[in-house]
Amino acid sequence: MQNLYVKKISDAFAHAIESEFDRYDREIYIKKRFMEAKTICFWGTGEHFNKCYKLPGFDFDYVCDNDSSKWGKTFKGKRCISIEELKALQDPIVLVMVADYFPIQKQLNELKIENYNFDDIYTNAYDSKYNKKWFQDNLDKALYVVSIFEDEVSREIYTEAVCNRIAPHLATKIFNQLKSSGEYFGHGLFDFGPHEVMVDAGAYDGDTILKFIEIVNGSFDKVYAFEIEKDNFNKMCQRLAVYNQDGRIQFINKGVWSHKATLKFAGKGIAPHISDNAQNEIDVVSIDEVVQGNRVTFIKMDVEGSELPALEGASEIIKNQSPKLAISAYHYLSDLWNVPLKIKEFNPKYKIYLRHHTANVGDTDCYACI
Repeated sequence: MQNLYVKKISDAFAHAIESEFDRYDREIYIKKRFMEAKTICFWGTGEHFNKCYKLPGFDFDYVCDNDSSKWGKTFKGKRCISIEELKALQDPIVLVMVADYFPIQKQLNELKIENYNFDDIYTNAYDSKYNKKWFQDNLDKALYVVSIFEDEVSREIYTEAVCNRIAPHLATKIFNQLKSSGEYFGHGLFDFGPHEVMVDAGAYDGDTILKFIEIVNGSFDKVYAFEIEKDNFNKMCQRLAVYNQDGRIQFINKGVWSHKATLKFAGKGIAPHISDNAQNEIDVVSIDEVVQGNRVTFIKMDVEGSELPALEGASEIIKNQSPKLAISAYHYLSDLWNVPLKIKEFNPKYKIYLRHHTANVGDTDCYACI
């Protein structure tokens, strides 16, 4: 099986080189179409729509659904229209916000209504337009990482994720078919005991820490909570105050990086990230510097594309303490191989796994444990 995955990834890279990464160009074209469109309709009003309706970066005029009981009702401030109303619109464009999008796209194609799915515009959101040399330079690492994964599930997820991002015609499964539940805690790869010390890098509003506290039944030794964005940070402090009467949670309104510095960052809400083109400034620190050699048993990291420098800044903990790891590995295409390779470089004893937890490109996580 491993040779099959290697061949598939090789073929995907060959396509990206030959086509000059046309998958990226298509995403740019589709985003432009939506920005220019007079009437935009989002199809679907379920879980995927509710989680992702803000992410495409443009507004919409209507929602549509096959469920007639929803017609005329309002979802996220927009009226749900019937298929007949959709057909009557002048030159509409539809973004399918349904996890299993093939049947809906078939239906819309038969009606000759221009439509795209969420993966069509968001799969390489953080990436640049990589050239032939970039793919040639990364091929060996992309192939080698297949051999370090601990199980077939990881190898399949890795291979399918790479294909979906650069050569979707070679993919056997879409992201929705790769997803599993239990992000960070319920994946079955490692367990948690009563004396855990957690580092949450990219703690957002404290949602993951709340899950952690629930998993350990409130019995933990310490949490280091790093959050870069001030509104998120304040909300987190408020939400977790009741669990911090004894000071076991250390709140840190800084980003995580390879070293102490002041950097620029952009974004609010769920996706604040380091960006050279931004206006806001934030202090960043290394996890090693903050922890200062104290015990750590679990690191969760979702820092919007800064995972590699953040891992560098936690290298001493990873080398010397071998904590359980749950690291986002999807913000950049190369994170799919560079994150697991970086962990293995710091500590060769780790067993490396990959799991995917959403219906779209988001939340492909690298898990590591001894």
